[in-house]
Amino acid sequence: MELPPRLDPDEIVHLKDFVSKLPDDKLIVEWGSGGSTTMFLPYMTTGKFVSIEHNQEWFDKVSKALVDTDLPKACYDNFVYCYQPPSYLGGNVDIRFYGYGVPFEENPCFAASYIDPGLRYTKLFNADMYFVDGICRGAVLATIAAKAVQRNAAVFIHDYYGDERREDWYKWASNLYTKVEKVGSTLARLYL
Repeated sequence: MELPPRLDPDEIVHLKDFVSKLPDDKLIVEWGSGGSTTMFLPYMTTGKFVSIEHNQEWFDKVSKALVDTDLPKACYDNFVYCYQPPSYLGGNVDIRFYGYGVPFEENPCFAASYIDPGLRYTKLFNADMYFVDGICRGAVLATIAAKAVQRNAAVFIHDYYGDERREDWYKWASNLYTKVEKVGSTLARLYL
């Protein structure tokens, strides 16, 4: 099953070019899996790639797409896929409270383990690149700004620009960065 990235062509070109120039021992962390996950994975013959997903349906869809790809074994060995659903007192929270393209998706309540799943997967906040394309994007950006070890790490956020005008949703968090640069139709790069 092919799962193409839901990115504009200029964004795909920019991200692929950027990832191809990262060092061999790179660490990429992604919040919100999908076609971007299948796009980044071929670059992971070395390094580590962690993808964090909150939605069971998407987690299953991407898992299936990854099984159906024919990549070197090293790509899979260097990949960690984390399912971190919003939860409260040990139980899952109704995912409908986290719809796409609506302000509810920015609500960080009950999503602490998604925003920061801790070190049980790898040293998440020592990454070379962060790609933010899931729920709670503002909270994820703020957490990266506070915890990133490598202060020259690249931080990308999808859907920052565009018709939905989400720029205002993320302004509070992007103000924690020294610079926000438009690098694609909807894609922004933030500088720590």
